[in-house]
Amino acid sequence: AFAEQIIEVTEALINAPGGTADELVGFHLVNGTVNFTKILTRMRYDNLAGSLLHGATVAQFTLNPGYSTNPYRNQPSPYGVSTEERFINGAGIVERDACRTPNGTLHIIDRVLIPSNDTIADVLRSQPRFSNFTDLLDTVNILRFLENPSISRTVFAFTNDVLQATFPPDLLDCLTTYMRRPLNDLLLFHLSDRVDYNSTIVRQQWLETLLLKHISVTTFP
Repeated sequence: AFAEQIIEVTEALINAPGGTADELVGFHLVNGTVNFTKILTRMRYDNLAGSLLHGATVAQFTLNPGYSTNPYRNQPSPYGVSTEERFINGAGIVERDACRTPNGTLHIIDRVLIPSNDTIADVLRSQPRFSNFTDLLDTVNILRFLENPSISRTVFAFTNDVLQATFPPDLLDCLTTYMRRPLNDLLLFHLSDRVDYNSTIVRQQWLETLLLKHISVTTFP
């Protein structure tokens, strides 16, 4: 059944107007040879669809056996990397450098990368449930940065219901009218200065915000 769905989606893309299939394929191709070791956090790569792909590296550390706390003992770092995973736009690289050829490198990923020309501001404006959050961002002039496609951000957006359940109307009016600085700090605590997808956030379990404070990420089975 899954294979049949893949075939149906592929046929739909091929037959779609406006070069949809070409755009999807171009979204998975990058100029130049990018080996696995070059896929790092904060690195961005231009693809043939005219968009950016965002790399990420997540490492798990373990304590080196036999490490001593003696400061006079010459020894390496107490921590060693036990596992290291790398991602492109949140897709995990399940087989690195699967095929190296004279004209490039092939990586196998665990999902299809879906292209989009929308900015974060476009997405927020298109959904009424984020209207209050969008208005607050606009109040402190943060929204304009989310309109720029060349600036990468991760945003944790709260819905209107969550905002209304957290702040009484009088306090919210006070924040937007007289207390812009605390409001600005509150919103910066919901933004990161890089692109982080769910797959990488869950693995590293923390994220640094634009307020220079960390968010802890907890997952439940």
